[in-house]
Amino acid sequence: MKKNLVFYGHHKCGSRYFRAYLLREISKLTGAAFFEYEIDDPIYTFEQPDFLDLDNVKFERLRSERCIVGLTNASQPVVNRIFENDPQHVGLHVRRDPRQFLVSSYWHHLAGHPVKTDLWHWPKLGEDRRVLESLNQEDGILYEIDHIAGDILVRQFRSWVRRPNIIEFKLEDVDVSMPLLTDRLGSELGADLSSLKPDMSRRKSNPDALNWREMFTPRITDAFKSRFNDILVDWGYENDDSWTA
Repeated sequence: MKKNLVFYGHHKCGSRYFRAYLLREISKLTGAAFFEYEIDDPIYTFEQPDFLDLDNVKFERLRSERCIVGLTNASQPVVNRIFENDPQHVGLHVRRDPRQFLVSSYWHHLAGHPVKTDLWHWPKLGEDRRVLESLNQEDGILYEIDHIAGDILVRQFRSWVRRPNIIEFKLEDVDVSMPLLTDRLGSELGADLSSLKPDMSRRKSNPDALNWREMFTPRITDAFKSRFNDILVDWGYENDDSWTA
């Protein structure tokens, strides 16, 4: 592998699938070391998810070895730290339909995502979960728009800037277009990744999360359009605001 590879992931955008499986397979194929955030002094307490990477990724490793970095929440400050340490790396940014991200976040924050582990504590999620448990589905999704999911849409999705050395790929295309992805990555890295295959058994999804069209009410649709339709257009999921659920 001629260059470092950085995976720019986002909360609820398949980052666990990439970090737990695909990136580790690329590490085996290329011999490059894989790493992600490492918490040396538990319990690390954070407010925004991207703080996990910003405060706990050892960015300086990009200067000393051939490596693969798996980012969980690629906000602009995190991206800046990567470029400060290795401006010539190959990046892979996987994006997801922001509407599906919203409903997936709702179910995961309502029941599923841990508030505290042996390594970290996310108090904001605990506070939001108590509120979500008291709301019906529609009001809960509207609450997400104004809280954790909305914050991520602003801090990570809207702030994203395309760069020539970062490959853009939609999560919805990852499995069906795996040969296209591996060819592009392999060409950029100078490595043969043709044996890399999707493994659906490693995909994690919320069993209650339906397609966004089944969960978007007129109120949710209007609220989403007024706040985040620019992201839908910028990320290539809609051409304008004429879409309906």
